[in-house]
Amino acid sequence: MKSLMFLGCVLFIFSSLTYAQNQSLVFGVLDIRPMVNIHKNKIETQKPGFIIELLLLLEKHLNIKIEFKICPAKRCFVMLAKGEIDGIPMASFSPDRAKHFGAYPMLNGQVDSARKVFDGSYALYTLKNSTLNWDGEKFSAVDLPIGVNLGFSVAGFLKEHGLSILENNSAQANMEMLLAKRVAGVAVFKSLGNAILKRDPRYKAIVMQPIPLTSKPYYMVLSHQLVKNKPQLAEDIWNGAAKIGPSLEYQKIIIEYLK
Repeated sequence: MKSLMFLGCVLFIFSSLTYAQNQSLVFGVLDIRPMVNIHKNKIETQKPGFIIELLLLLEKHLNIKIEFKICPAKRCFVMLAKGEIDGIPMASFSPDRAKHFGAYPMLNGQVDSARKVFDGSYALYTLKNSTLNWDGEKFSAVDLPIGVNLGFSVAGFLKEHGLSILENNSAQANMEMLLAKRVAGVAVFKSLGNAILKRDPRYKAIVMQPIPLTSKPYYMVLSHQLVKNKPQLAEDIWNGAAKIGPSLEYQKIIIEYLK
């Protein structure tokens, strides 16, 4: 009898391990250096980007296989809604996104802030001699649109403040438009904007305004189909990402990318 019980336990453990090892997920990512580094439509192998590094750590932590689908932000969300991809590694929460596009970690009917991956802060970049100003509550001296990445949530923030925007697939392209005086400023993640400014001496003409535009938590978003069909795997992904995000190991990786 004991031997049968032991055999049953072994088979259960083996089947659980096989179940985990057989999981192959697809995450949608876009080229936003240094978060995701793409060259010739392929993710770079040596330094793939610190968001890819997060997914690789998650892959190891959960003993699953993660593949990547390169797509613009809006396209990624459409594919997520259709179940064509399983997740997006980082996105801020909005009720519209949660209803129509993907699932967030929830607790008592609210997004679970304890399971965020990290906090993201948007900053405003302008030319040194610009009169454009953000005082933390309102904008002044805005004579041109603000450049933003296509599909980034800061676009809604700017529109709420009555500003026109010019969307682009690349944060660096937005910086180039700023140099050409086609936009009054660029709104982008602080970490991303600062990394771009280090790439080219021409960007010394650009400065970051001291007051952040907005700061919000970012979560790993999963398809509703994945959450429905594999609820425990979804919970493991959210819990794992929330554990990895603030870890010392991952924070050291981020620092290396932002040097």
